[in-house]
Amino acid sequence: MKELFVYMSKYRSREVIAAIILRLIKENNGISRTKIMHYSLLSHTQLLYYLNYLLEYKLIEHNRSSKVYTITSKGLQVIELYDKMISMLEGPDLLAVNVIKGN
Repeated sequence: MKELFVYMSKYRSREVIAAIILRLIKENNGISRTKIMHYSLLSHTQLLYYLNYLLEYKLIEHNRSSKVYTITSKGLQVIELYDKMISMLEGPDLLAVNVIKGN
């Protein structure tokens, strides 16, 4: 199991939460809704909002048969740009991801 440690602030912006979800999906090569909810520390209602948002912008895909979310090439580009922005700004409050890679 691989673990990435990053600062999590009390209040997270929409962009930060979207980045957390995208990173979870990317690092786990697809992940279930329950695991996303658990690792991102979101309520079920909040999670549904963000998953719908990411699906609408085609950053993630949902396989209904396996119930797994995967990241799209567009989602990978967003994460790459987000990481570049964070590295340029270099502030602990901006770091956004606490990802645990499951089995």
